[in-house]
Amino acid sequence: MIQWNENRHLLFLCILFFSCSEKNILQLKIEKIGYWKLSPKTVVKLSYDAKQIAVIDSGQLVLVDIHEFKNQTRFIDELAIIDVCFSKDNKYLITRDSVRFNVFDREHLTLIHRIDVDSNKPASNFSNVEAFSDTTIYTLVEKFESPVYRKRSDRFSLSKIEVYDVFHKKTIAVISDSTDRIVSVKANFKTGKAVTLSNNNQIKIWNFKTNQLEAVISENMFSMYRPIISRLGKYIAYFDINNNITIWDISLKTKLSSFHFQEPFVYKISDNIFLTVTRGSIGVHEIAKSEFDVIELTSVSEGGNIFLQFSNSTVEAMKISNQF
Repeated sequence: MIQWNENRHLLFLCILFFSCSEKNILQLKIEKIGYWKLSPKTVVKLSYDAKQIAVIDSGQLVLVDIHEFKNQTRFIDELAIIDVCFSKDNKYLITRDSVRFNVFDREHLTLIHRIDVDSNKPASNFSNVEAFSDTTIYTLVEKFESPVYRKRSDRFSLSKIEVYDVFHKKTIAVISDSTDRIVSVKANFKTGKAVTLSNNNQIKIWNFKTNQLEAVISENMFSMYRPIISRLGKYIAYFDINNNITIWDISLKTKLSSFHFQEPFVYKISDNIFLTVTRGSIGVHEIAKSEFDVIELTSVSEGGNIFLQFSNSTVEAMKISNQF
């Protein structure tokens, strides 16, 4: 059962500003746009233009207008829907069921393409689906070995990862590590990079356009998980078991920062770089270059200022009101 509640009020939240200078104290202003009560295991995605939220509830798709909270469109397909994403050109909606991908015109929900999945690629092995248009859709196909018990019982060994062109039904790259067992992977299809985590706590950065290993990061940590590559492909972030987060600038091959994750706050790295940290994302601001990159922890809008955050059986839509 999906319940959307309008809750427009501005939260002036205290910021922890980590800096040698006590004069640089800022407030991060966050507006709660609304929230839902959801059943467990519900899939929720925010569109890049931040106009709609797609919710999969019991195999059915519900589209919610983020500006008109009671305006919901319920969509039922022949088969139960298990995943959904918006295209980055904001024109299409892509759903996935157990046997196919379906591409819809976002405005009218008219079926544009129906793409059957190869029988040797089980639907449960697809992850990290990303669409740029109706014919430019990519995903990772994970080839699992049997579960192997290690420090974290939810880890599995990936023997091979395919970078897959959904529309053309074509494998465009294969990531395979003969030296370590891959237990987690995340891709950035725009930059052609993937970041993998091995069972020995090594993070590796792959360029699947050139099929080369670009960098290896080794950390002396008890347990690492959730390596994420930023939207522009310049940074990676990963957590440890104690909820500490580390950020690397992979273009410079240097560690940018490491801190205990809490939110919301502004974290000053230098006079030129600071981070805005929320439960939905970490924004990296480079003042001299007027550049902004975002590390997505949940579903985040194109501009990075609207994000979804989850707590128990509730999802909240939040907006950062500061101008940086």
